[in-house]
Amino acid sequence: MNAPRPLDRRPEAFITEAAPTAPESDALKFRVLFENSPDGLLLLDLQSLLPVEFNERLLRILGYTRDQFALTPVAEYVPEESGPAFAAHIERLIATGSDDFETRVRRRDGALIDVHCRCAVLETQGRKCSQSIVRDITEQKRAARELRESERRFERMADIVPVLIWMSGPDGACNYFNDTWLRFTGLSAQLANGWGWLDCVHPADAARWQTEREGNVANPRAPFRAEFRLQRADGAYRWIDAQGAPRFDAEGNFVGYVVCGVDVTERAEAEVEIGEWKARYDAAARATGQVLYDWDRSSNRIIWSSSTQHVFGYEPAELPTREQWMAKVHPEDRHRLDAGMDEFLRNGSTEPVSYRVVRPDGTHVVIEARRLPLFGPDGAVTRVIGFLSDITERRILEREVIEVANREQVRIGNDLHDGLGQELTGIALLMKSISSQAREAYPQLAAELGTVTDLVSHAVASCRALAQGVSAYTLERGGLETALHELAQTSRNVFGFACTATCARGMSQQLDEQQAYQLYRIAQEAVSNAAKHSRGERVDLRLEPMEGGRVRLVVSDDGQGIPAAAGSATGMGLRTMRYRAAMIGAQLRIESAPGGTRLTCTLRLDTRAGTQPKPTARRKTR
Repeated sequence: MNAPRPLDRRPEAFITEAAPTAPESDALKFRVLFENSPDGLLLLDLQSLLPVEFNERLLRILGYTRDQFALTPVAEYVPEESGPAFAAHIERLIATGSDDFETRVRRRDGALIDVHCRCAVLETQGRKCSQSIVRDITEQKRAARELRESERRFERMADIVPVLIWMSGPDGACNYFNDTWLRFTGLSAQLANGWGWLDCVHPADAARWQTEREGNVANPRAPFRAEFRLQRADGAYRWIDAQGAPRFDAEGNFVGYVVCGVDVTERAEAEVEIGEWKARYDAAARATGQVLYDWDRSSNRIIWSSSTQHVFGYEPAELPTREQWMAKVHPEDRHRLDAGMDEFLRNGSTEPVSYRVVRPDGTHVVIEARRLPLFGPDGAVTRVIGFLSDITERRILEREVIEVANREQVRIGNDLHDGLGQELTGIALLMKSISSQAREAYPQLAAELGTVTDLVSHAVASCRALAQGVSAYTLERGGLETALHELAQTSRNVFGFACTATCARGMSQQLDEQQAYQLYRIAQEAVSNAAKHSRGERVDLRLEPMEGGRVRLVVSDDGQGIPAAAGSATGMGLRTMRYRAAMIGAQLRIESAPGGTRLTCTLRLDTRAGTQPKPTARRKTR
């Protein structure tokens, strides 16, 4: 039997046979394309299963030289485990004329690789050949295997985490739910897939979810976040905080979202309750003229309750920092407020302070501030939380009450001095005259009348001292310096302890009438407190100038200090002194210890209490 005639292996021979009239240039073009193809090209004799022709790319894929591969049958590079499948492909190719398949082949160095083959039968020179395009898909297969393994790892992890995880395609239809999601809703994956899961979303939230999702599909690279109610397996609706991130394939095409959801029902209910309480508090704050604030010192940001507009005329957004808040404080009160804040930050004093805030229309309200410090790990004040109360109407009423009391004191003092005092003086003179007349005839009676006369004279002195104390009689006639000296002398006589007054010359001329009057009353109250509580032997009054155009009144004693009950800020005496200091823009400070008590009242001379505009009372909305 004759051996089969060898085939002409030149590619141009196949062209000439297929198209005898084709110009030679076409054969050359075919040769260029054949050799420079990015895929391996193989012409395989289906009878001998030997290669007829092949390009350089195929040689690189399989690792052969041209001479080696020309004599290598298929069995050499098709591994044994792939042999039956490869034989089936050859049979199908011969039967149908074409085939498309993936298989594994062995390189010259023994390594196994994955290839994709697209084959068609070509009859040439009376023989059937397979014309195949061979593409190395080893890396694609490896990437696919790694992707599948990654997906399996993701699914295993997703099934054990205590959060709801689901994924959707580009159109929004869902194609994956983790076990936590399925257990939570009680749905099967079959029922939940696609759009079936929306049956578990609260009807009021389903449309909103669709709107937000569609908005993100229009911008698929943007993550999204949404809250909605999802029905649990027991029928209860739970609030879910869902955050979605876009997914992309290897080519960067948008393929859908992966979404993670957390049950935040308790937080949502707490937020609703907090919102209700805040609304109630804001309503109460507006009705009572109160404002709540929270100042974070590190960021210098202030969070306000919504009642700022009602009380001050400013929206919370207009007062974000302390500097912007201080700009609304009355200029004459800023230094006192700054000094009070410095002391508060040093020792955490919770004493209330009052000052004026200028409204947008130029009027002002009087504010009483109560503060609470919050400390950091280092013991420093990190936040200040406080209440601001509108006390404008109360301050007007208090001012009127004090003015009425002052007028009444002056009237009582004048009545004591000019009425009772004069009558007692007349009685004393009459008794002295009767005593003189009875001295010779009734010497014993005269002596008794002299004793009565001394008692009446002492009553006259006491009456005059009382009149001066009640009406500040000496203050009106001799100024603050004279009044303080007179107060010291009266205190020595009435209380029986040593009391001195030291006043810098010319201080009275620098104070207006209101300032002098309130300083005198503060000194008078301080001396009275020392007599009641200190158990000391000495009280010193001192009025002296300070740097920066300020004047200071100091009242000190050498007693045991003010007891807690007497020194409480709610005590009438101390509260009155604080109020009087606030009326003239002064800062009052009380230091008490077992070695004695020291009261300091510091006043800026450029703060003219008597010329300050009176606060404007506003009608509250009930």
